[in-house]
Amino acid sequence: LKFTVNQTDISGKITHLSFQQYTGFQLLNATGNFRINEQQLVFNDALLVTPYSHLFFDLGFSYSHWESYADFIDSVKISANIRPSTLNTEDIAYFAPALKGMKNSLILKGNLLGTVNDFSLQNIHINYATNNFLEGDFALKEVTHIEQLYLDLNIEHSNFDFTELKSLSL
Repeated sequence: LKFTVNQTDISGKITHLSFQQYTGFQLLNATGNFRINEQQLVFNDALLVTPYSHLFFDLGFSYSHWESYADFIDSVKISANIRPSTLNTEDIAYFAPALKGMKNSLILKGNLLGTVNDFSLQNIHINYATNNFLEGDFALKEVTHIEQLYLDLNIEHSNFDFTELKSLSL
């Protein structure tokens, strides 16, 4: 880890970061450039490697002031550019226990913009197995209030192979 402090701005480069969380989640390697100050936290050219996933992305959080984190789901704007990456449900299950036992790898790329509670996914490409894919733009509102959830899908291309989908572990 190398970093520079310039008044209220801290920036640097993570050359290797790894840990195992008490839940069992393992981060085998993380690299990238970061910057944090009173209005943003940015990770560029980031790589996260777990036993099951390889994620390549740029990620930014922007906010009015540090106190915005107290209302993270509505006050902190997220922007992410996900380059072709592999995400496995085994890793997501550590943070979403309902997925425990699922062992599915997805290949994805695209852009995310918005807050946790109101965001859009643009130019999203999701692939599963050999013949299943979904491409398009999606918008989700009121994500944390499932009974009020609003979902707008603009599916540009898709293909589903039901024989392959049977292999999804649910």
